[in-house]
Amino acid sequence: MPVKILFCSQDRYFGDHLNLALSEDPRSFQVLYFTDSQRAVDFLERSGEEVQCILGSPRFLRLTDPADGLQIALGEETSLEAPLTVNMYQRRQDLVDDLKNILRANDLLAAASVRHSSTKILSFFSTQGGSGKTTLAYLTAIKAAEQGKTAYLNLETAPCVEPLYTPCGTVGAEEYICAVKDREDPTRTILPALTRNSHGVFVLPIPGSIRDQQDITGEDLGYLLEILLRYGELDYIILDLSSTLGDLSLKAMEQSDRVALVYGDDRMGDKKRQLFLQDPGFSAMPCAGKELIVGNQCRQKYTDGRYNVSFPHSNTLTQVSDVRVVLQGNPDMEKGCAELINF
Repeated sequence: MPVKILFCSQDRYFGDHLNLALSEDPRSFQVLYFTDSQRAVDFLERSGEEVQCILGSPRFLRLTDPADGLQIALGEETSLEAPLTVNMYQRRQDLVDDLKNILRANDLLAAASVRHSSTKILSFFSTQGGSGKTTLAYLTAIKAAEQGKTAYLNLETAPCVEPLYTPCGTVGAEEYICAVKDREDPTRTILPALTRNSHGVFVLPIPGSIRDQQDITGEDLGYLLEILLRYGELDYIILDLSSTLGDLSLKAMEQSDRVALVYGDDRMGDKKRQLFLQDPGFSAMPCAGKELIVGNQCRQKYTDGRYNVSFPHSNTLTQVSDVRVVLQGNPDMEKGCAELINF
């Protein structure tokens, strides 16, 4: 059942846009929208109609009775602890997601249905250092975000995402990792840690040290993916894996629908690719049967089937400040990303 929310905002521009965003999700929200605070108060006192949540400025909430519904203030940051607040200065979709998390934490909104059947999980792996795996993984996440809600998780031993996007969010990496390892209520820390960045991709905090990243086990990843599938309402999850076949990478491959094996189109990449695919133990690996062989920085087009997906040679990354330009200015690059998520 949707949560009946009385929403009051005297800022018509903000109010109209948020009301539209909430109304676009009728399974979660039934909105009673007011632009006049006195009319909203009169409605609560005289209509006899019950609401479950009251959303507005702190000043407006002081005019209402807490017994009339869960009070959530519009403010500068989101807090799941009393007094409950939601950040009104973020993107509308992020605000809606935060509001859902608060309502779930207070047992007003049911957990999102399990998405195992519809959420697509794509992992990126390579035994070749410098193959361009991380760049392709993130560009694919940007492309996927154009089609649906997408999360990008960098699980490398020493992740470096700054050339790709600016880390964002208010939840710290240590806090989020502890929440995963303690298996705490996901609405408290884990889901709020999932933040939409400037490219429309949802990301988690990046640990500040290699040791913190190494603390995440395959079992931890399994729990995190379960939470994202159950509550995240995601269409795509992109996993960027370390170049070693450790517990974390093996678990990620096991959970994935497809595994992109990325190799540079050079002598070293060709040799590394052949060694990995021809290894006697490859057939027993969790990526076997799911693999997509990806050639990167290709200077020619191949017809011998060595690659399932190929990406052209490009120097654009070294010349732009926003990686999204690479997709916008290179149709072959965009086509390759689209092929990777088309399964």
